[in-house]
Amino acid sequence: MDGRKAEEKFLFIGDSPNDEPMFEAFSLSVGVANIKRFFTKIEFLPKYITLVSGGLGFAEMSSIILKRRNINKRSKICQ
Repeated sequence: MDGRKAEEKFLFIGDSPNDEPMFEAFSLSVGVANIKRFFTKIEFLPKYITLVSGGLGFAEMSSIILKRRNINKRSKICQ
């Protein structure tokens, strides 16, 4: 898979300034809440921010993805 297809298909989630290149590259990027303390140090911010920090922020994002995936599956079954 080339870089453009990956950028469109995958989500990137990060929590620190070293993730900035990925926040810029991926149209679907997420920062866990503790990224906020670095906002003045990075130019390219994630598109979305979780409500909680660290691993719990990752779990929050995972939960949202799984819920939406299940909703989409159910809506296709009902059609």
